[in-house]
Amino acid sequence: AEKYSSLSESKMIEEASLRSGIQKGALQAAFSACGDVIKAWATEGHSVPVPGLGTMRFGLNAKSVEDVNMVASSLITTRKIIFVPSSDVKKELMTTAVSITCYDRNGKVVKRVNSSDSGVIED
Repeated sequence: AEKYSSLSESKMIEEASLRSGIQKGALQAAFSACGDVIKAWATEGHSVPVPGLGTMRFGLNAKSVEDVNMVASSLITTRKIIFVPSSDVKKELMTTAVSITCYDRNGKVVKRVNSSDSGVIED
């Protein structure tokens, strides 16, 4: 049985090339440039659209203080990436059947579960 894993960057470029008819080198350059644009604009506080996927921005959590004079970067506790999927991506997720296969330590299938939920996506 094939187990799901993360797609490699090269596999993603190869698939996108096959689906679009654009050469791999051109796609690699375009994705790299998109990454540079996201880093440049998101680090300045902008929400950046990722075409076909959604919107990405950076966020952070910080400790609060009563006195504005006490505000400092040392109060930052967490830096995070916030991604909001497009409505098309959400719709696709809602209509996608989910199948879960449980394996024991020896790789033997012990249970299979197929989705029958309403498809509600938590925001």
